[in-house]
Amino acid sequence: MKKNEQLIKTNVAAADEKKSAEKREEYIDNLTTKLKEWNRELEKFEINNAKKLAEIRKKMDDNLAYLKTKRDKLNNKLGQVERVRKENFEEIRNDLDTLWEDLKVGLTAIKEAIKRRD
Repeated sequence: MKKNEQLIKTNVAAADEKKSAEKREEYIDNLTTKLKEWNRELEKFEINNAKKLAEIRKKMDDNLAYLKTKRDKLNNKLGQVERVRKENFEEIRNDLDTLWEDLKVGLTAIKEAIKRRD
């Protein structure tokens, strides 16, 4: 009878060990699957992030180019003001005021866009 009891205990222990190993493998497989899903999600996020950053950079570069053009026009007009007679000053002054306002509005818009991104 002792041999049978010993055999039963050995079989039960082996079955428990097998169940434990199966649970361990199932846990590892489950976690590995979840990790792969996370990796896919992170890759999608990186791709979308890169696209959005490229779009933002393009818009900012375009805005900066626009502002530089306005600045250059303002510099040119200012040079004209220094060379013109008093009669033509008011006409050029209006142009300067308009260019200055465009420059201020554009720069403010860029600053606000940057703040929103932060």
